[in-house]
Amino acid sequence: IRFRNSFDFFSLKKNVLRKTFFFSE
Repeated sequence: IRFRNSFDFFSLKKNVLRKTFFFSE
């Protein structure tokens, strides 16, 4: 479960980064 949570957190961070990039573009 911990690993899954970590992965989810990473995914969320990646999503936010992608959103920021999209906004920047």
